[in-house]
Amino acid sequence: MLLENAQVIMDLLVMTPHYWHVNARQKEQLEQLGQLECELEMRLSVVQTAIYRNSVKQNK
Repeated sequence: MLLENAQVIMDLLVMTPHYWHVNARQKEQLEQLGQLECELEMRLSVVQTAIYRNSVKQNK
């Protein structure tokens, strides 16, 4: 993933638990970057409740 400017880099930081662990100097260093390339890994889980499944069945 290519983060193309400092605002996007900081937006991503805020969405992670790392935001609460970096100090002011580290945040400043990130803000000075023009771009940042990084790899990411994610897992997406979909949870359906019994109520939702029943309402979908009734609407068919």
